[in-house]
Amino acid sequence: MKAIAAPLALLILSAGPGALAQDVPAAFVGKWQADWITRAGKPTQAELDLPAAGKGRWQTYGQSRTNLCVGKQGPVYVESATPEQVVLAIKMSETIAGCDDSQLTLTAAPGGGAPSGKWRSGGEVTLKR
Repeated sequence: MKAIAAPLALLILSAGPGALAQDVPAAFVGKWQADWITRAGKPTQAELDLPAAGKGRWQTYGQSRTNLCVGKQGPVYVESATPEQVVLAIKMSETIAGCDDSQLTLTAAPGGGAPSGKWRSGGEVTLKR
């Protein structure tokens, strides 16, 4: 049994983040503008594009001389999904080595409005079309 388990675990780990991809519930599909306040107190915006299946796209607006990750486009993978909630992995490290990856949890709004978002660190994210 151990002879099968080790290669299987290696195969799963080597499949990468794409192996996490799941279908996105309809309430979350589409193009969104994300707004939040950084830990430094700076208002920030990004565009989030979530297709019904496959990887999505994240791009923070702006430019920075000190942060090469700002303004670049990165892939978004669905880590888990239910009709009420989607957990996203924003993998900026796949775009530029050294960029930080993020986790964003989206929660469906009652009545079909825009979902709300929360960073892994607890910061609030507002989404609008």
